[in-house]
Amino acid sequence: MSEDRPASGADRPDTRRVNLGYYSRRRGCRHQPRTCPGDTPRLGRQTLGNGRGSLFASIPPGRFRPISCRSRTQGATTPNAYDRGEPIPPMWPIKTILFTLLFSTLCAASLFNPAFGVMNYVLIYQVDPQSAWWGIPLRDLGLRFSLYAAIFTLAGYLLSQRPRQAGPARGQYWELGLLALVVIAYTSILTGVGYNSEMAARLDKFWKMMLFVFVMGRLISTRRDLTLLLWTFVIGTLYLGREAFIAPPSRFHLGRLNDIGGPDFQFSSGFAVHLAAVLPLVGAAFLVSKRWYLKLTAMVTGAFGFNAMVLCRTRSAFVGLAAGTAVAALMAPKPRRFQILLTLGVCAAGAFTLTDPGFWDRMLTITDPQTRETDTAIVTRLDVWQVGLRMVADYPLGVGAGNFERMTRAYYHERRAAHNTFLNCVAELGIPAGVIFLAMLASSFDRLRRTMKRARAAPHSPELLYIGYGLFVSLVTYVVAGFFTERFYTESFWWVLTLPLCLQKAVDAEYAAVIDLAHSARGGPLEPILEHGGPRRGGPGHSRPSRVYA
Repeated sequence: MSEDRPASGADRPDTRRVNLGYYSRRRGCRHQPRTCPGDTPRLGRQTLGNGRGSLFASIPPGRFRPISCRSRTQGATTPNAYDRGEPIPPMWPIKTILFTLLFSTLCAASLFNPAFGVMNYVLIYQVDPQSAWWGIPLRDLGLRFSLYAAIFTLAGYLLSQRPRQAGPARGQYWELGLLALVVIAYTSILTGVGYNSEMAARLDKFWKMMLFVFVMGRLISTRRDLTLLLWTFVIGTLYLGREAFIAPPSRFHLGRLNDIGGPDFQFSSGFAVHLAAVLPLVGAAFLVSKRWYLKLTAMVTGAFGFNAMVLCRTRSAFVGLAAGTAVAALMAPKPRRFQILLTLGVCAAGAFTLTDPGFWDRMLTITDPQTRETDTAIVTRLDVWQVGLRMVADYPLGVGAGNFERMTRAYYHERRAAHNTFLNCVAELGIPAGVIFLAMLASSFDRLRRTMKRARAAPHSPELLYIGYGLFVSLVTYVVAGFFTERFYTESFWWVLTLPLCLQKAVDAEYAAVIDLAHSARGGPLEPILEHGGPRRGGPGHSRPSRVYA
């Protein structure tokens, strides 16, 4: 049975819960219900939800005996709700029940540890229950899960008494950059070409996205938080990969997979780029896992994720993943370099088996000069980039958030998207916003490089080193892919940009714990950060080694 969401309105099948009788194969009535004397079967087969995995997706005849039948057997004559013609509410599918329990548990846990609220929000962002068939009962209730997850996270952030590391000054500059971008975005109402519904929707999303990024940078500050967040990405990717694997033909347009997952990747290009950027994080989860079943889960997730990316047929994601793979091979940490290179080779061979001729026919158009001259998508993209540069020259302060596509009609014969993250930022928010964005991007790379250097020098932080390694590859993948598609207003893109700050705080926490332990054991002043990762005593008779700051 297909996993399409059920129809709505008058086309939706009757969803009244019907109790029909007892279905028994042992009594030889495999296709006929056992009914009470004088009863007649009311319905032959009832469908609820029209989806695979539903608890009552298909109710065979005679599955349950009606209450009135049992009552007549016992001598009572009280009719049940079905006999009175009253509608009986349908039961929730198992997936709906499990998701509701998980969501409620994470909301409650976020009040005690707000880091769980971050994981809850990230999971909802990827799964997007309101777009799934099993989320129809929840959608009918009008619940906004992302809003509730954010509220519980903020409440936990304000109520939690767990001390949080303030972080270095560069972390504060990062937060100032977020604030500056939000201010510039709202200033574009005055400096842009006009306020409209598209700008209102873009601004409403932008400030909420930046607020969550700010909170995420404050809350995720320990090794455990980072590890749990990695596995949140793994779970979300596994779900998205499975949804893509069982997607019906109606989800494909021109041979490309669409309409899977959250709102930021409803189309094939955004979905594929998201998967390409998350796959290195799945690899990092594989490296830091010590139990075989966790490693197996990460491997299966990687296979499903890459298969979903292949179904999207997106060249920007392929180029980004290829660049990320090259960086992963060049920057493999020395302690496990051979194992990592061997794993990359095995993964590359396995990924090749998941591809098909249609995928390679589209990917090879990147290097074919004749195709570059005739391919409509490539030619149009180059034309739109020229339009964007002209737009920046005419409007140095930007045309306003969300106005790029609308303004392309003044320069081009049709409405087109920017297809470039950096051009989209500069054209809509202006040159100052572009400078701030590039500075924040460069600071993320620099912070990640310095933090990995510290983690590599410290023998007690191998897991953080591999997490930083996966983050660096993910960041390279997202930036390269973002050069051919617009990701400036995508939440997961800003999460990847913020995670280096979280990693830096986690490494600082590791050093602080080691220094406190050594100080309590040996006494005397200690160097907080040392070149070789180990604390040494200072004072008379001791040389002061050079410090290495992140």
